[in-house]
Amino acid sequence: MGKINQKGEFMKNLFAMVALAFISVSGLVHAEEDHFLGTITGTNIDLKIYQHAIAGSIKGVVVFGNVDEETGAVDLSIKKDNQLIKASFGDVNGKTGGTIHHVVDNKAIDTTIYLTKIDPKAQILSFELNGQNLDLSVKGEDFQNNHFINPTYITKFNGEEITYSVHGDKACYGFSTNLAFMILGAYFH
Repeated sequence: MGKINQKGEFMKNLFAMVALAFISVSGLVHAEEDHFLGTITGTNIDLKIYQHAIAGSIKGVVVFGNVDEETGAVDLSIKKDNQLIKASFGDVNGKTGGTIHHVVDNKAIDTTIYLTKIDPKAQILSFELNGQNLDLSVKGEDFQNNHFINPTYITKFNGEEITYSVHGDKACYGFSTNLAFMILGAYFH
C-alpha cells in the first residue's frame, strides 16, 4: 500500500509541474508588466533599464534613476564631484519637473528641467531646461498599446545633438518624460 501512495503522490506532483509549465509557456502567467532588462545607449550614455529604473553612466559619471510605481515620483542619484547628488521630479508649483542641486567650492550648481508640452501628433516632448526651450523627438520601431517599442530620442540643445535609444523595452509618453528628466537632467548637470 505504501508504494501505491508514493506513486500516486509522484503522479500528482508530476501533473502539477506539467500544468505550471503549460500555463507559463501559454502566456497565462506574465512577467510584471512584461518589462525586461534592456539597455539605453547614445551620446555619452550607457545605461541598463528595468521596470522603470535606469542605472549606468552618463558623460562619465554614475547615475541611478527610478520611478516610484505608486506615487509616480521620479528620483535621480548622480555620483559626481565626490558627492552623491539626489534629485526628485514631480509636480512643483503647478509644473512637472524639478531641480538638481549641489555645491562645489561654495558655488551652487543647479539644473532645472520642466515639461512644457506633449505633442503626440508630432511625437515631440517639450521641456524648459535651465530657462531655455528643448524639444525632444520620439520615434519607435512601432507604437502598440500607447507605447513606443524600442524608442529613439533626439534633441539639439546649445548646438549639441543628443541621441539615446532604448533597446529591448518600451516606453509610453509618461515614461518617456521621466526618462528625459533623468537622462537629460544628468547629462546637462
